[in-house]
Amino acid sequence: MTDLEASLARPELATAWGNLIGGAWVDCDTTMMTVDPATGFEIATFADSDASTVAAAVAAAQTAFARWRRTSAGARSAALTELARVTEAHAAHLAMVEAWDGGKPVWQAATWDLNLAVDVLRYYAAVARTTLGESAEPSSGVLQVTSRRPAGPVALVIPYNATILMTAMKVAPALAAGCTVVLKPSEAAPLPALELARLWAELLPPRVLNVVTGGAATGAALVSHPAIRRISFTGSPSTGRRVLETAAGNLTKVMVELGGKSPNIVFADADLDAVVEGTLVGFVPNQAQMCAAGTRLMVHEDVADELIARLAARIAGLRMGHPLRPSTDVGPLATAPGPARGRRAVEAALASGATEAFRLDVPADLADGGGFFAPVVGLDHVTGEMTVARDELFAPVLSIMRWRDVDDLVEVANAVPYGLAMGVWSADVGRALDVADRIEAGVVWVNTYGYLPTGVPFGGTKESGFGRENSWHTIDDFSDLRTVLVRHRGRGVALY
Repeated sequence: MTDLEASLARPELATAWGNLIGGAWVDCDTTMMTVDPATGFEIATFADSDASTVAAAVAAAQTAFARWRRTSAGARSAALTELARVTEAHAAHLAMVEAWDGGKPVWQAATWDLNLAVDVLRYYAAVARTTLGESAEPSSGVLQVTSRRPAGPVALVIPYNATILMTAMKVAPALAAGCTVVLKPSEAAPLPALELARLWAELLPPRVLNVVTGGAATGAALVSHPAIRRISFTGSPSTGRRVLETAAGNLTKVMVELGGKSPNIVFADADLDAVVEGTLVGFVPNQAQMCAAGTRLMVHEDVADELIARLAARIAGLRMGHPLRPSTDVGPLATAPGPARGRRAVEAALASGATEAFRLDVPADLADGGGFFAPVVGLDHVTGEMTVARDELFAPVLSIMRWRDVDDLVEVANAVPYGLAMGVWSADVGRALDVADRIEAGVVWVNTYGYLPTGVPFGGTKESGFGRENSWHTIDDFSDLRTVLVRHRGRGVALY
């Protein structure tokens, strides 16, 4: 670690964490450790919760549900507004925690994650006041009324790549719908969720929000608990399959978002300056540890050389460093296996005929500092069967795939198991939309990338999962539709 990294200000943070259960922080006999991914140095210990601890958290949520479900829409809205207020008030501190524990450059955490988290909380504060129901008269003298009823205690399992934002995006709609929560953050970066829960705990009734930490066994105990009525999971397809298999035993409804391998398609008439910036937004932030990362750049061969030259120039100007340094553009990966995973995929692609288009190497002082840094790599002449073009690497590796025929392009774009997001760039918007209509993706960006304001549904298809987040549609996932039939005129029951 350099003198500069050693002198960086760290956020004030507890060095030992228990679980938030029933409004109190409860210690655990067994603990795990989280480290600064830029240095490998220990930050704090946290609970490695067993099944009995998870059961206590679920029991607390069950107890709170009886009252929270009957809390008025206005009161739930006011509570969410307070969560937004305190989150905004501590945004700078929370951004530092996100950077320190997860490796995301602090300016990205502050500019994007925290701003979006506050906006999401305010959005669902408004949605909480919205009446979602219908009425009709299916027959003379009978009034039909449908309404949304809160499902019950819910399990929310989040990844490490955007802990604060994911906490807000899952907790807010659950509380707005009238559900109570047991949240499990990733063991790779639990501190942002724990610190957020510490700030929120005083603003919510006891037991409404519970947090348990730990590894795979903790998550398995949570999603298998029979009292959990909804599960919202974001993570890998392999873990998502296990969650679905487990939930089937209790007939628990599950919403899963399982990642992506998004194509970013460039036509020859595209504005290449805009494409460069959109490509950077698509795969550089958070070291491409984003489910919607546009890591397949599919470029018409007529403009491929020029676009690659422009990208290489921009990549060369990026700064790699400790995520708490305000000038850092590229931080470390969040987990120790990350760099090797990316390196293996790059080596395999080069051995199969890909060529290196550009590279931003890890500076020597960072490479020797014990952290999880990885080079930013662009590979040209990538083909569809290569690992770098098929697997979600969660590493800053851009696969550049040249194309000429649109039909071939569509076939290659759809040849991966994912279907989360895509981008398409062309001066002819009609043509861009025609191509987008043929590609399997839940979110489509035309002449932009990564823009997703609050209230716009986010989710995918195929192995990217199902369910939608970030909009009022999410309330459907945390509630049950109820139908009431009222005879207000006449008498009797007519079956035929």
